[in-house]
Amino acid sequence: MASHRRIFSIFLARSAFVTSAHPPPPQHVDFRLSRQQKWRIEVQKRMGADLGSSPPPAPALSSAFPFAAPEHTAAVAAKAAVAVTGGEARREEERRRVDKKSNMAANAAEAELSSARIELESIKAEGLRFTTSIERTRRETARVTDEIRRLTEQEKAASAQVKQLNAKLLKARSRLEAVTAADERADETISKLAAILRQLEDDAEAAEKEKTLTETGNRRAMSDAENIDVEIAAAEQRIRESMRELGAASASEAAATARLKAIVVVQERHDPRIGHCPRFFLSGQVAGHPNTIRRRASIADGMVLYIRLQVRLRHGRHRRRVGEAETGEGG
Repeated sequence: MASHRRIFSIFLARSAFVTSAHPPPPQHVDFRLSRQQKWRIEVQKRMGADLGSSPPPAPALSSAFPFAAPEHTAAVAAKAAVAVTGGEARREEERRRVDKKSNMAANAAEAELSSARIELESIKAEGLRFTTSIERTRRETARVTDEIRRLTEQEKAASAQVKQLNAKLLKARSRLEAVTAADERADETISKLAAILRQLEDDAEAAEKEKTLTETGNRRAMSDAENIDVEIAAAEQRIRESMRELGAASASEAAATARLKAIVVVQERHDPRIGHCPRFFLSGQVAGHPNTIRRRASIADGMVLYIRLQVRLRHGRHRRRVGEAETGEGG
């Protein structure tokens, strides 16, 4: 902006120099003359001075002032002649002064022009620097544009990645919800299994107690069986002793019967009046009527069979209970 002002000031100085080299026409010669007439008079005078001839005659005042009186016209003409002579002197002095001013203005203009040239060179250098700066700015702008484009592409890629991550997050959230639901179902199943386990533990404790009771009953049954076996052995021993006694009694009875029979036969021969009862007894028909010893022996055999049957029944029931207990523990 300062450089433009400087150039404009130089242009004004050169305009002033041209104006001083070609000055405008002088001031009024006669205030009563029109400007066009005065300008014509001045031009004619200058043309006459340049050609070395006398100045052209002034126009008649009658033509300039057609309505003026003759006496007044003569006086005015005299005043005009005096004014023209003084005007030439003033014009010469004015010309010298103008030439001096024009020389001073020319020197000032030359100095101003030199400074303007220097300023122009500096402006050119500044313009070159400005052009370089513009080129650098253009390159920087291109680089920034490329960077913006690269960042835009990165932003698009990041947006795509964000969308993918959002999709993955939704999938992971759905999976998490499914896993949470499965975990809840697993917790419910674990609670049910824990209840079942507690029930099984209670059942196991009850089975253990029942097993203990069964074992106690088994031990008692075994002890009872052993006692029964001992009793059976003692009864068999008594029965065997009774059988031996019975055998001995039967043998002694047979011997006594034989002796009695022999005695009866001998006596019958001597005395035929022996009674029917001794004959019935001695004839062997008494075998169909068991005596007391045989009755006791049969009763003892029945008792032994009954005791054996009771022992077998108890042993069978005990085995069934033990088998059922083992089956319950295995299940």
